Amino acid sequence: MTQPLEAAPTTVSAVHPTLVATNHALHCRGHAHQVIAGSMHYFRVHPAQWQDRMSRLADLGVNALHTPVAWNFHEAIERRPRFDDWRDIERYLLIARDAGLDVIVQPGPYIDAGWDNGGLPAWLRAREGIRLSSVDLRYLSAVERWFDELVPRLARLQSSGGGPLIAVQSESTRHGPDVDPKYSTWLTAALRDRGIVELIYDGDSADDPSRSDSFPYTELRGVLAELGNERDESRAQDARRDVESILARDGSMIVFMAHGGTGHGLWQSPAHDDATPGATDADSAPQVPIAQNGAPTPTYFALQEILWPGAGTGMPSFFPPPRAKLTRVLSVERGAGLLEAVQSPVEPPPALRPPSFEQLGLGAGMVLYRAERALLRGVPLRVTGLHDRAFVFIDGRAAGVIDGPEGVLDLGDTTGEARLDLLVENCGRASGGPLLGQHKGILGDVMLGDDVIEGWSAVPIALDRWDDAKLLALAAGAPEGTAGVAVTRLEVGHPADASLMLPGFGSGFVWINGFLLGRYRSREPELPLYVPAPLLRPGVNAVTILELEHCGTAIEWRSAGNLSVQ
Repeated sequence: MTQPLEAAPTTVSAVHPTLVATNHALHCRGHAHQVIAGSMHYFRVHPAQWQDRMSRLADLGVNALHTPVAWNFHEAIERRPRFDDWRDIERYLLIARDAGLDVIVQPGPYIDAGWDNGGLPAWLRAREGIRLSSVDLRYLSAVERWFDELVPRLARLQSSGGGPLIAVQSESTRHGPDVDPKYSTWLTAALRDRGIVELIYDGDSADDPSRSDSFPYTELRGVLAELGNERDESRAQDARRDVESILARDGSMIVFMAHGGTGHGLWQSPAHDDATPGATDADSAPQVPIAQNGAPTPTYFALQEILWPGAGTGMPSFFPPPRAKLTRVLSVERGAGLLEAVQSPVEPPPALRPPSFEQLGLGAGMVLYRAERALLRGVPLRVTGLHDRAFVFIDGRAAGVIDGPEGVLDLGDTTGEARLDLLVENCGRASGGPLLGQHKGILGDVMLGDDVIEGWSAVPIALDRWDDAKLLALAAGAPEGTAGVAVTRLEVGHPADASLMLPGFGSGFVWINGFLLGRYRSREPELPLYVPAPLLRPGVNAVTILELEHCGTAIEWRSAGNLSVQ
């Protein structure tokens, strides 16, 4: 194991790195070099669209791809890492190479990136008192096992060996929780020990004048919002001059984000200091050069005009004009009620107090907590340590919603022995800040007045593991109440990108042909959910909705392809 408390010796290699940072400048194979990178995350782009999006990134005028690696995306279940299909990071980097791009990888383990828990697996928090991004031996042991799987895959693709990888961005300590300085040293050694010979830099050193060996670059964030500003030409020109000045002084840059993609499933993070459910990304950021569906935005063309004179990689390809979108209103049919949908056929073991998501081995989704209790007229239900939202039922009837972390619910005139159900939703883990690594579920007590309720069962509901058979069974269930399952079907001729809106619905989750598209939450103005074409198939396609509050009667489907209602 790499030694955590002292500066561990790094592996000495006769291989020289391709990219070298000296005297606040970059040199590539002995020549002065500018890195103009675009950030695009493989875990936010459907793998069938990687090549298309990569070609558009290259046509923007950048010469490198920047991507983090989300540990929890690969190892959602401890000791069962995956590198297939959507998680095939090596294929992604080779596609970048084929597009003529160098690659910068941010392997973490903590990445922020607006991703659930900053990329750290939720199961880490099942270790009581573990300190993340630290020299806690329990944390380092887990990181080492992960790096043993990941880093050799990256090392095989280094530029010094003929691959596209020219640099590795180490974990940025300024965003991590209570970071020990020795941790950064350990992390660099862990990468070197597993074969990384290329430049390793951290995000904190870019603007540190005391670090002559730092990777000097500017991260383009706010300026992107102004580059494509078609309403205020003066602000657009100011932004243009800012970018041109970076290039004029031979500076390097990372366009963040060049293509934002979509946080499908339950991966989207809420705000750093909030637990409000983060709805799956909607296409609401015109400042991003490449839109969700791959279309170039005004920012794309504005940035392309600046970058092409210095990019030296050829002429951009032609973008065909997007086809007009057709809108269809699709009626839904009700399926199983909410409580029926989340029931388990297996009786869960009893517990004195409600266990957390982590204690149940559940990273995302919901937990159904149940207890039998005598209710008294006028005595309210109180919950402490709630993360994040509880839907309360009395004898199967909806009684109200409690938004955490502390909440009180008036139960009205309900009296007598009753079954109490609390369906608790994990609204996503913050990607950074004080809420990083927060436990989920009921972490405190459930009380009637001041009387603590004991004797619970807890059913973990792993929504991301619901398969076609489960969804079909729910569609055939009996409706009950205003919440639950709703389904519709549509026939597609030639699959094309689409967007989905759910007017009249409250909040919940959507599956397309068994794939968990993501989470939605009603808000004003309502924003559509993006449906990548590869999720669709010629013929009949199924849309399944699990609504937590109140079902609407129809959905709106917009697509450039041919479709009809079933």
